[in-house]
Amino acid sequence: MLLAIDLGNTKAAFGVWSGTRWTDIRQWPSQSLSSSPELFEWLSQFRLGNGGIKVVCASVNPSAEASLTRAIERTLYAEIHFLRTAQDFKLKTLYSPELGADRMANMVGALDQFKPPLIVIDVGTATTIDAIDKTGSHIGGVIFAGPQFSIDALLAKSPLMKPSELRNHEELFSLNTTDALSNGHFLSHWHALLGIEREMKLGMKGRVSVVTTGGLGRMFSELGELGEYRPTLALEGIRIVST
Repeated sequence: MLLAIDLGNTKAAFGVWSGTRWTDIRQWPSQSLSSSPELFEWLSQFRLGNGGIKVVCASVNPSAEASLTRAIERTLYAEIHFLRTAQDFKLKTLYSPELGADRMANMVGALDQFKPPLIVIDVGTATTIDAIDKTGSHIGGVIFAGPQFSIDALLAKSPLMKPSELRNHEELFSLNTTDALSNGHFLSHWHALLGIEREMKLGMKGRVSVVTTGGLGRMFSELGELGEYRPTLALEGIRIVST
């Protein structure tokens, strides 16, 4: 049995792999991993699984790793293995060594499900777009602030603005500031995704597939042109290199 963990800046995704399928997938806030009774209760049910449980994590949140380690040790009496390098993920890449574990997990998961060349889009706290050539090698990518993070950052500097959550308003002309803020960030992010995707495709050979993931990826993928939406892409990548 495998417990795969995608430890992000905002949320941590936990997936239990039985050997043939995901039997349970949950999410918890990354900053409450050492203090959540619900998480401890959920984890404890896997303590006595047949043959024990292997725990593997892809993390881009070093400040939460100690809390996660304590939670795993406290409930499962198990060690946690962190995947950190391209070698850990068996990923061919031209990128410098600081390539994020979440991006590598996404790409490994995508390569298992799609034939390259391939573009992998992850929309979350940050948005990442990575390109994989026809040989299966990562040839680079881009990072920019995620849409909800951008809204929150603007609100932090604009005391007269009211909190606003990202959503697709399905119209261009907003009639109040809260809607205008949400709509503007949605549309600007949507067009940024489309523009970068198109530019990358121009620089890649062959028919390029696109896959989108991330907590905010679904609302953009549903509009079309960003390929299929796969919410468990990072967990799949962790599973592939761990089993």
